Amino acid sequence: MTQPSADTPVRAQRCPPQLFADLREQSLAALQALLGRSLAKAGDWLSGMLAKPALARTAAEAQTALRLGRPAFERAFADHFARAFELLRSQVLPNSGDDDAALRLMNESELERLLAAESLVDSLLAAHGPALDTVAMRFAAMAGVKELRAACNPLAPVNLGNALQVALRDCPLPTVLRTSLAKLYEQELVSSLGVLLGELNARMASAGILPQLGGQFVTAETGDPLDEQPLGPYVPENRPGVDVRETFNELRGLLHRLRPATPAAVVEDFGGLALPGGKRVLDADEIVTALSRLQAEVPSTLMDVLGDQDADLVDGIKQEIVAAVPGMARGDAADFEQEHEDAVDLVGMLFDVLFDERDFTDRARLLMARLVLPFAKAAVLDLRMFQYTTHPARRMLNSLAEALEGNRGEGPQEAALLDKADAVVEALVTGFDRDLLLFEVLGRDLRVFLVQHRQRQALAERRASELQRGQEALERARARAAAELQQRQEAGPLPPTLQEFLSGYWAHHLSIVALREGLDSEPWRAALSAADRLIDVARRGEARLTAAAMAMLDPVLRQILVSSGQVDAAAAEIIQKLADGMPRSSAPAPVVPAPDAAVPVETPAAAEPALISSGLPDLPGPEFDASTPEAHLEADLKALRALKIGDWIELVADDNRMQPVKYSWISPISLRLMFTNRKGVRMLVASVEELASMKRRGELLLREHGQLFDHAIHRVKERLEVAVAKAA
Repeated sequence: MTQPSADTPVRAQRCPPQLFADLREQSLAALQALLGRSLAKAGDWLSGMLAKPALARTAAEAQTALRLGRPAFERAFADHFARAFELLRSQVLPNSGDDDAALRLMNESELERLLAAESLVDSLLAAHGPALDTVAMRFAAMAGVKELRAACNPLAPVNLGNALQVALRDCPLPTVLRTSLAKLYEQELVSSLGVLLGELNARMASAGILPQLGGQFVTAETGDPLDEQPLGPYVPENRPGVDVRETFNELRGLLHRLRPATPAAVVEDFGGLALPGGKRVLDADEIVTALSRLQAEVPSTLMDVLGDQDADLVDGIKQEIVAAVPGMARGDAADFEQEHEDAVDLVGMLFDVLFDERDFTDRARLLMARLVLPFAKAAVLDLRMFQYTTHPARRMLNSLAEALEGNRGEGPQEAALLDKADAVVEALVTGFDRDLLLFEVLGRDLRVFLVQHRQRQALAERRASELQRGQEALERARARAAAELQQRQEAGPLPPTLQEFLSGYWAHHLSIVALREGLDSEPWRAALSAADRLIDVARRGEARLTAAAMAMLDPVLRQILVSSGQVDAAAAEIIQKLADGMPRSSAPAPVVPAPDAAVPVETPAAAEPALISSGLPDLPGPEFDASTPEAHLEADLKALRALKIGDWIELVADDNRMQPVKYSWISPISLRLMFTNRKGVRMLVASVEELASMKRRGELLLREHGQLFDHAIHRVKERLEVAVAKAA
């Protein structure tokens, strides 16, 4: 791998304004998403603290501060990098007309603060040093200097490390939250930065900015470090911890068991012509040449096969190959050498699975159909496509499936992704001869394009998790309010007006207080005390509340009513109706004691809107099937508990096709798992036990290794095993 160094010669390289704008937009989006994940984890941490009585009040105060200060905090964080990119722009595009303004954005005190986050800087250099250096050198080349000052490099380690402190300076947060957030931000930055750096380096290299530099890039597909080196011969390898060669050997064994036995008559061949009693055996060159003639446009007969679920795609491919060989016609008898027949069979079965089970629109199916023959040719040329997870053709198919599956072109981003996939497929079918390097070139280009799509998906997932968290918090708050009400009703019936007040206005207020302030707050205690006082008066049978009692409870009752939007005259009318509805007796009203000092009587200046309004329908998990055999259940539970954030599973959609969904978040409240689709939209929220029941009913599948190619091959193996069992 070529490592950048201080002595590497650089020369000024023209940077198109659009390239700079794209780099800036991509970086800002990725960094803002990274901060969002850190803040979400900080919120989860605070939610966990609420369950500890000694820490509940501190956590509730920090939660409130985070909720109120988050928008300004995120703006300050983004502004920090926006200023740094403006300073870089003044170096890269000196004719932009605002050089002086950009240069004044960074003063000496700010430069000094850039040196503060030394620990985080060390972690970044240890994890991503070569990639950071490569980005810096390319930025310097764009600016026409040998070395770019850290202050002019928005992605310099000191700028990345200091961004959180700059945002905290502008938008202070409680100390307990600052400490936790700093640790979470460091973890997210160290674990996620490699994806952004790799994609930026690839984009600048493809634009001609120091293309000779190498670097360790990380793909967003798996988080695994892959060898995005300068283009060259493919080096076969599997992802760390994954070796698919054993599966490949099993597939070939199943194929050989299914094929009819070789005829006893010797197959003779001379000069490419079959002698009487034998079949012509096609060699690799003939197969590849035939596929080259066919790949530019999918033959209509093959399109018919692809549109018929009962047709055999493997036989269709073989017939087209035979018909394209000079001197032969469709229907002629021909044989393939075993290795080449394995390649064609596996590609045909692979695409059979994709067409039968994946969620492709008509446009996407047409694009996938155009891939069948180029991939058959690639497999004949290099059967390692089925043996190594990093094979360029394999990775390209994964990226294309990510771009196409479930994509209906709704919205400009989805439409642009379809257009990009279309361009990649067109370039492949028109340009692929025998050099597999084209798969790597086109796949790399598509992966760069997919980065922004993934970032938008990450933002949508974050919003979905925040809405789900808010909905669950509200449900929990309502459940606690309902429990408090039930406890007060157990001693006997209440007067109708009091029952109506408590089950309506009071229960609603209690749930809002539990959500916003916590169960250890003064408003919570005040609401409980007011209810207890009203119930006590009602059950003692006082003729009516005395003026002193009304004076004591009026501010608290008004505070309760404000939560439901009842203020001023409307609140006074409700309170009077409540007083008039108390039981009457001839006994004189007792003297009301002085108000308890623990009961606050502050009246809010104005009603606040409800904190949570998710706008989402409730998504309860599926019912748990208690009849599942215990041994099977434990195995499924173990597999499901092993899922990690970012893993994909598959759900059966209404049309019985498999729909991929991503494990995006786990609730700190209910421990239910949330799954989203490729747009980041919430699709399922369920407990591990509920997911196990779905799996046993065949409504859920775990994906092999998280990649479409891997999963499709696994399904091919399952189909072959069934076919072999039937033939036995």
